Amino acid sequence: MRVVFLPLILVGVVSSVFVKKPALLVSPDAGLIAFQENGSWIAGPHNGLETHVLDAWRRAWPLPVQASVSTSSCNATECDLAIGRRFVALWFALPPSEARPEACQGEEFVISAAPLPEDCHPPLYIDRFTVWREGAIAVWVQSDGLRLVSDRSWRGARLWVPRPGFRGVPNLPLARSE
Repeated sequence: MRVVFLPLILVGVVSSVFVKKPALLVSPDAGLIAFQENGSWIAGPHNGLETHVLDAWRRAWPLPVQASVSTSSCNATECDLAIGRRFVALWFALPPSEARPEACQGEEFVISAAPLPEDCHPPLYIDRFTVWREGAIAVWVQSDGLRLVSDRSWRGARLWVPRPGFRGVPNLPLARSE
Protein backbone atom coordinates (compact mmCIF):
# COMPACT_ATOMS: atom_id res chain seq x y z
CA MET A 1 0.00 0.00 0.00
CA ARG A 2 2.86 2.42 0.77
CA VAL A 3 4.26 1.98 -2.74
CA VAL A 4 1.16 3.69 -4.18
CA PHE A 5 2.30 7.06 -2.79
CA LEU A 6 5.93 6.69 -3.91
CA PRO A 7 5.36 8.35 -7.33
CA LEU A 8 3.76 11.38 -5.65
CA ILE A 9 6.68 11.72 -3.26
CA LEU A 10 9.16 11.49 -6.15
CA VAL A 11 7.25 14.18 -8.10
CA GLY A 12 7.41 16.44 -5.04
CA VAL A 13 11.14 15.94 -4.59
CA VAL A 14 12.01 16.36 -8.28
CA SER A 15 9.75 19.40 -8.76
CA SER A 16 12.08 21.56 -6.65
CA VAL A 17 14.67 21.30 -9.44
CA PHE A 18 12.30 22.92 -11.95
CA VAL A 19 11.10 25.82 -9.76
CA LYS A 20 12.41 29.18 -10.91
CA LYS A 21 14.45 30.88 -8.21
CA PRO A 22 13.97 34.58 -7.47
CA ALA A 23 16.68 36.95 -8.71
CA LEU A 24 16.69 39.06 -5.56
CA LEU A 25 15.39 38.74 -1.98
CA VAL A 26 14.82 41.39 0.70
CA SER A 27 14.20 40.30 4.30
CA PRO A 28 11.19 41.60 6.29
CA ASP A 29 13.25 44.34 7.96
CA ALA A 30 15.61 45.00 4.99
CA GLY A 31 18.49 43.88 7.19
CA LEU A 32 19.46 41.26 4.61
CA ILE A 33 19.46 41.67 0.84
CA ALA A 34 20.63 38.82 -1.41
CA PHE A 35 20.76 38.35 -5.16
CA GLN A 36 21.71 35.56 -7.54
CA GLU A 37 24.92 35.74 -9.52
CA ASN A 38 26.78 32.90 -11.25
CA GLY A 39 24.79 30.15 -9.54
CA SER A 40 25.12 31.38 -5.97
CA TRP A 41 23.44 33.77 -3.57
CA ILE A 42 25.36 36.98 -2.94
CA ALA A 43 24.36 38.25 0.51
CA GLY A 44 24.93 41.81 1.62
CA PRO A 45 26.36 42.69 5.01
CA HIS A 46 24.05 41.64 7.82
CA ASN A 47 24.06 41.07 11.54
CA GLY A 48 23.65 37.80 13.38
CA LEU A 49 19.90 38.27 13.75
CA GLU A 50 19.49 37.76 10.00
CA THR A 51 21.23 34.38 9.96
CA HIS A 52 17.93 32.51 10.40
CA VAL A 53 16.49 34.35 7.37
CA LEU A 54 19.52 33.41 5.26
CA ASP A 55 19.21 29.78 6.42
CA ALA A 56 15.53 29.74 5.42
CA TRP A 57 16.39 31.13 1.96
CA ARG A 58 19.10 28.48 1.55
CA ARG A 59 16.63 25.72 2.41
CA ALA A 60 14.01 27.08 0.00
CA TRP A 61 16.44 27.75 -2.87
CA PRO A 62 19.58 25.68 -2.25
CA LEU A 63 22.56 27.57 -3.63
CA PRO A 64 25.93 28.39 -2.08
CA VAL A 65 26.18 31.78 -0.36
CA GLN A 66 28.97 34.33 -0.81
CA ALA A 67 29.58 37.70 0.81
CA SER A 68 28.85 40.73 -1.36
CA VAL A 69 32.35 42.15 -0.94
CA SER A 70 33.76 39.09 -2.74
CA THR A 71 32.11 40.08 -6.05
CA SER A 72 33.23 42.63 -8.60
CA SER A 73 29.82 44.35 -8.74
CA CYS A 74 29.84 45.29 -5.03
CA ASN A 75 31.80 47.25 -2.49
CA ALA A 76 31.26 47.62 1.26
CA THR A 77 28.24 49.94 0.95
CA GLU A 78 26.57 49.20 -2.40
CA CYS A 79 26.18 46.92 -5.41
CA ASP A 80 25.40 47.87 -9.00
CA LEU A 81 23.92 45.05 -11.03
CA ALA A 82 21.61 44.24 -13.90
CA ILE A 83 18.55 42.13 -13.21
CA GLY A 84 16.68 41.30 -16.37
CA ARG A 85 16.77 44.47 -18.44
CA ARG A 86 16.93 46.83 -15.44
CA PHE A 87 19.90 48.30 -13.67
CA VAL A 88 19.53 47.93 -9.93
CA ALA A 89 21.44 49.72 -7.17
CA LEU A 90 21.58 47.98 -3.79
CA TRP A 91 22.44 50.38 -1.00
CA PHE A 92 23.47 48.74 2.25
CA ALA A 93 24.04 52.26 3.63
CA LEU A 94 22.77 55.56 2.23
CA PRO A 95 25.23 57.52 0.08
CA PRO A 96 26.70 60.63 1.74
CA SER A 97 24.29 63.57 1.74
CA GLU A 98 26.37 65.58 -0.76
CA ALA A 99 26.36 62.71 -3.29
CA ARG A 100 22.78 61.60 -2.66
CA PRO A 101 20.90 63.83 -5.17
CA GLU A 102 23.07 62.61 -8.04
CA ALA A 103 22.81 59.01 -6.88
CA CYS A 104 19.02 59.20 -6.53
CA GLN A 105 18.44 60.81 -9.93
CA GLY A 106 20.76 58.46 -11.79
CA GLU A 107 19.21 55.19 -10.67
CA GLU A 108 16.27 53.38 -12.23
CA PHE A 109 15.64 50.91 -9.37
CA VAL A 110 17.04 51.32 -5.85
CA ILE A 111 16.87 48.78 -3.05
CA SER A 112 18.00 50.28 0.24
CA ALA A 113 18.47 48.74 3.67
CA ALA A 114 17.77 52.17 5.19
CA PRO A 115 14.73 54.41 4.72
CA LEU A 116 15.14 56.67 1.69
CA PRO A 117 14.91 60.40 2.44
CA GLU A 118 11.97 62.41 1.08
CA ASP A 119 14.06 64.00 -1.68
CA CYS A 120 15.24 60.61 -2.97
CA HIS A 121 12.57 58.51 -4.62
CA PRO A 122 13.66 56.95 -7.92
CA PRO A 123 10.99 55.56 -10.30
CA LEU A 124 11.12 52.15 -8.61
CA TYR A 125 12.44 51.56 -5.10
CA ILE A 126 12.30 49.25 -2.11
CA ASP A 127 13.47 50.65 1.21
CA ARG A 128 13.10 49.81 4.87
CA PHE A 129 9.65 51.44 5.03
CA THR A 130 8.46 49.45 2.00
CA VAL A 131 9.25 46.15 3.70
CA TRP A 132 7.83 47.47 6.98
CA ARG A 133 4.49 47.96 5.18
CA GLU A 134 4.60 45.01 2.78
CA GLY A 135 6.83 42.40 4.44
CA ALA A 136 9.65 40.50 2.76
CA ILE A 137 9.97 40.98 -1.01
CA ALA A 138 11.17 38.64 -3.76
CA VAL A 139 11.98 39.80 -7.30
CA TRP A 140 11.65 37.44 -10.26
CA VAL A 141 12.77 38.13 -13.83
CA GLN A 142 10.03 37.69 -16.42
CA SER A 143 9.95 38.24 -20.17
CA ASP A 144 8.06 41.54 -19.75
CA GLY A 145 10.19 42.88 -16.88
CA LEU A 146 10.44 42.25 -13.17
CA ARG A 147 7.78 40.76 -10.93
CA LEU A 148 7.88 41.89 -7.31
CA VAL A 149 6.06 39.70 -4.81
CA SER A 150 5.73 40.92 -1.25
CA ASP A 151 4.68 38.89 1.74
CA ARG A 152 1.50 40.97 2.01
CA SER A 153 0.57 40.50 -1.67
CA TRP A 154 1.23 36.74 -1.48
CA ARG A 155 -0.63 36.24 1.78
CA GLY A 156 -3.41 38.69 0.97
CA ALA A 157 -4.77 41.72 2.78
CA ARG A 158 -7.32 40.06 5.00
CA LEU A 159 -9.15 41.81 7.80
CA TRP A 160 -7.96 39.29 10.37
CA VAL A 161 -4.29 39.46 9.30
CA PRO A 162 -2.59 42.65 10.47
CA ARG A 163 -0.16 44.19 8.03
CA PRO A 164 3.55 43.80 8.85
CA GLY A 165 4.71 46.43 11.29
CA PHE A 166 1.15 46.97 12.59
CA ARG A 167 1.08 48.22 16.14
CA GLY A 168 -2.61 49.01 15.96
CA VAL A 169 -5.47 50.39 17.91
CA PRO A 170 -7.89 47.87 19.39
CA ASN A 171 -11.18 47.38 17.55
CA LEU A 172 -13.16 47.73 20.76
CA PRO A 173 -14.84 51.05 21.58
CA LEU A 174 -12.93 53.09 24.13
CA ALA A 175 -14.37 53.41 27.62
CA ARG A 176 -16.27 56.63 28.36
CA SER A 177 -14.71 56.87 31.79
CA GLU A 178 -12.32 54.97 34.01
